[in-house]
Amino acid sequence: MKKVVIIGGGISGLTAGYLFANSGKYEVHIVEKSDQLGGLLKSFDYGEFGHFDYGAHNILETGIDELDDFYYNLLPEGKWQTTTTVNGQRRALTGLMYDNKLQEKSPFIDLLNHKNLSAYIGGFFQNLNQNKSEFKDLYQQDAYSYMMHLFGSKISDEILVPAIEKLYGRHPKELNTMVLFLTQFTRIGLFEENVMKELVHTQNIGSRLSFTNQLNLPGEYLTHLQSWYPKEYGIYRVINAIEEELLEKGVVFHKNATVTKVYKANQKIDTVLINEDEYSVDELICSVGQYPLGLLLNIDMSSYSFDAHPKTIITNMLIDKPLTCGELSFIYSYDKGSKVFRIDNYINYCEGAKKDGLYRISIESVEFGKIDKKELQKKLIDELIAYDIMSSDTNISFIETEILENGFPLLTQNNVFVTNDLRNKIHKFKIDNLTNIGILSEEGLFFESDVIKDTYFKIRTIIEKGD
Repeated sequence: MKKVVIIGGGISGLTAGYLFANSGKYEVHIVEKSDQLGGLLKSFDYGEFGHFDYGAHNILETGIDELDDFYYNLLPEGKWQTTTTVNGQRRALTGLMYDNKLQEKSPFIDLLNHKNLSAYIGGFFQNLNQNKSEFKDLYQQDAYSYMMHLFGSKISDEILVPAIEKLYGRHPKELNTMVLFLTQFTRIGLFEENVMKELVHTQNIGSRLSFTNQLNLPGEYLTHLQSWYPKEYGIYRVINAIEEELLEKGVVFHKNATVTKVYKANQKIDTVLINEDEYSVDELICSVGQYPLGLLLNIDMSSYSFDAHPKTIITNMLIDKPLTCGELSFIYSYDKGSKVFRIDNYINYCEGAKKDGLYRISIESVEFGKIDKKELQKKLIDELIAYDIMSSDTNISFIETEILENGFPLLTQNNVFVTNDLRNKIHKFKIDNLTNIGILSEEGLFFESDVIKDTYFKIRTIIEKGD
């Protein structure tokens, strides 16, 4: 039986482990540096106050039967809460804290009530009329260039630049285009619904504009793939189920461990050191990024300068009243001075999110400097009240702020260039039995559903080649 070692116990590493183990042809070892599997798909355990996710994450349907069956069968029949964008997307709605109020109808900035609306409409169409070139090499370009391509200078400079600087602490000239998709800056709201019903059918115009009310977007423009979340709150339940499934298939987990060294011979890695123990390998799968892999391969990093990632902070609360935000599950804040990055309103996509009659919420923040947890908590609560998202008489039974070990991925052009350059150097080694999976293992590969599909096809290729 062949032996495969997988570096990283996040969702892509676990998925790879399942595919190898399920083939019946591999002895599978998964190496995870912490004591918990799942990457960001795990939880904080507060004892009597229950578990809280590391921010909101769902299992997304891929459209690949083998994968979707694996994920769906992890929990017993009836234990999934299934959400879909069909019929109003009512369990996956996103809103914005923007212009000092809560915007509920669209996840994109809506300028319908802006005093300069006519000027923004004029600037939009002037740009559309003048912009005759195709935008090429999307994931190599900076975010500002793409914004200018989509909307022109007036909307970009006056509306989008301040919002992006608030979120990332950088001008979009310094950021990669991926940030625009990460926090929904690829469309803008300019027209009422009766107009949008006509414009949505016009590809070059409709693709740049947001529908006035996301609940009324015609079904043919929505993805019909589902997302799944346990009815009994906690994404960690899925990770626990994956671990049990893999253990039954004989997968060996090495927790609190790292691959400290690899040995190459004849364009192959034949041995790895897990902590201090040697293991021969037929395949090595890396899901933890280009930098750790580059270190393992002894690539000289001295010429690289990385832009520091900000800290990701999650403030978890139990409150006695639901947030006053309608059907919204997620709320981003684009207002300067706001400490909120995103609010995760669990009750709107998980019916089991209540704990002893109390409502779970998490507030994600992104900070570059020193963090005073008590001061941050007060500021966040004050913001929620100011935006009428939380009533002033809400009782907070529990509050705890966590600083995550892995910071928010700052997708600057510099960091993306370094990552791409490292990946290219790794490819030049031409190591036959080394496979790179996970975030940015390929250019522009960032979002979970795309990462999982990429993992699937890479691992299936290895298995089929070995037949």
